[in-house]
Amino acid sequence: DSMAVAVVGLGGDIIDSIDPAVSLYTYVTPFLRMTGDGLTAFNQVSSLAGTQPVPDLATSLPEPTDGGRTYTFRLRPGIRYSNGRPVQATDFRSTFEWLFALESSWTDYDGIVGGAQCRKHPKRCDLSRGIVADDVARTVTFHLTGPDPNFLYKLAFPPAYVLPGGTPRRPAGTHPLPATGPYMIATYRPGRLLRFVRNPFFHEWSRAAQPDGYPDRIHLHGLGPVQG
Repeated sequence: DSMAVAVVGLGGDIIDSIDPAVSLYTYVTPFLRMTGDGLTAFNQVSSLAGTQPVPDLATSLPEPTDGGRTYTFRLRPGIRYSNGRPVQATDFRSTFEWLFALESSWTDYDGIVGGAQCRKHPKRCDLSRGIVADDVARTVTFHLTGPDPNFLYKLAFPPAYVLPGGTPRRPAGTHPLPATGPYMIATYRPGRLLRFVRNPFFHEWSRAAQPDGYPDRIHLHGLGPVQG
């Protein structure tokens, strides 16, 4: 059997959530990073270069327009979620509406036009003026209430990892969300096991943003024994 399996003992339950909108532990981010992608990502290299944003699901990093308040991205073609659905430009608007609907503690996106109202009325969140997407042209345009020189960095954080349109507006709990990265979560048993397997629809589109994985499966186990 040529399957490579990496088994890592955590010595306790350090995973607060597998939901990128809910997790607040910085050391959970590398695990979620293996499954999710935003329009930008942090360069997957060591040293200071690893703090720089690179295009991920976007083809390039755009220069802001409208006095620093508008960013327009073009989506890479041919990327699919682990459930086989193609990633669409309109998924980004629904992802951020989902984030607000969950009343996430992340506030980095309140500066999107409509974000303040979504914060006040999360269940009725409507970002149609702040995020304008065109599935045919594969463009996603963000309109901000004011200039934000850190916006490209913020789009690389886990809450900005794209999800399919129609994803239920509730926390993931133990039910893994669709993945775009080289791995997808197959099993999550809080305090016991987090198991990653290969995403069959993944292909490496950018080594800097989302390099292909090495093991075929990864088991992270904490308070109980690993179960395959």
